[in-house]
Amino acid sequence: MVNDKASNRAQKEQDHDPPPLLMGPGKTGGTSPPADLNELRRKLREAAEPERVPELQRYFKTGPGGYGEGDVFLGVRVPAVRVVARRHAGLSLEDLTNLLRSPVHE
Repeated sequence: MVNDKASNRAQKEQDHDPPPLLMGPGKTGGTSPPADLNELRRKLREAAEPERVPELQRYFKTGPGGYGEGDVFLGVRVPAVRVVARRHAGLSLEDLTNLLRSPVHE
């Protein structure tokens, strides 16, 4: 009986489309404009809360000898980062590499 319930629940989950959040670019039914690295950076700066930077620097130990030494923060909250990231999901591999190599870690 328990296995039947689990099996039915699993089947129902498979029958539904994944939520749009989990879909890749172009799979939500609409077409999105080409992603642009400069636009992504601009949107992150717009979402920044500079007053949070000292708090983040302490938390991530960005001072000399800390594990986050040299990391730079804009003060963007995680939900805002996720929104910007979703809207720029079509970035090229080269642009993504540039982001990963950036000293800014939001």
